[in-house]
Amino acid sequence: MNETIVILGNGFDRDLGIDLSFNAYCNYHLCPAYNPLNIDKKRWSDFENEIREKILSWYNNKKNEEYAKHINDEWKAFERYFSPFFTYTTNNNLKINISSCAYLFLKNFSNKSKVYTFNYTYPYEYVELNLQKEFTFVHGRYSFDPYDEYRKILIPSQSQNMIVGIDFKRMPETVKNNHYFIPIIKKLNDAYVETNIIKDLLKAKYVIIFGLSVGITDSDYFDEFFTSISNKTSNCQTIYYITKDEKGYEAFMKNIDILGYDKQIICSNVNIIPLYTEFGTDNDLFRKVLSLI
Repeated sequence: MNETIVILGNGFDRDLGIDLSFNAYCNYHLCPAYNPLNIDKKRWSDFENEIREKILSWYNNKKNEEYAKHINDEWKAFERYFSPFFTYTTNNNLKINISSCAYLFLKNFSNKSKVYTFNYTYPYEYVELNLQKEFTFVHGRYSFDPYDEYRKILIPSQSQNMIVGIDFKRMPETVKNNHYFIPIIKKLNDAYVETNIIKDLLKAKYVIIFGLSVGITDSDYFDEFFTSISNKTSNCQTIYYITKDEKGYEAFMKNIDILGYDKQIICSNVNIIPLYTEFGTDNDLFRKVLSLI
């Protein structure tokens, strides 16, 4: 059993120098939200939460199937060019930061830890390191899009393996049974592959979360973990939460409340230690974390 479980989110990739966030996607010329004047950009940059709210509005206001189809069409439009955006960005705009916390993680991973990533990228493809740690992809993995030489365009054949969507447990049954919403719910998407993340979180002594806000759209994977901490049945002694700055840590703590857990009880039952990448890697706390992975 691995004593340490590492959870990677978009903040890890961005610290490394790979910005594939929804916000960056909005600046990609094929994204449906693309507009040089940035009109309506915010709605798309927080896409999963926004479409979740629309689905719940459909349910609460008893809207018709035409509106459900509209939501599904919007989801399809968003994901259509998501994979080509990855291909474009990784081919043109990468500047890997070898001084970053994320880069040192890649260099120092060992058999002490197990890594789950909510990202779609395998970062070792973009850095020159001989030793490579195996990652478990929670929502699918990006693969390079093939290029049609005749039509001179990218073929977005891989986007269906990269799951974009919402949570399962907190959705009403009417939503779960609607054929327009089924593919938008991550765990019901045909491309979804079950992992052991929930079981491994319950067993781990140390949990390191790097760059994942643990928002409600990813709540299915963390409910049992936070419940076990609340009930004092968890093996976890310490959560190291790594983010850019204090604002990111505050957002994480707020999300614990949003998920329905008492953060004061959580903090009294497990030690939560924030670590900010803006302060760099030259400190004892960061070296302590590296020793655990």
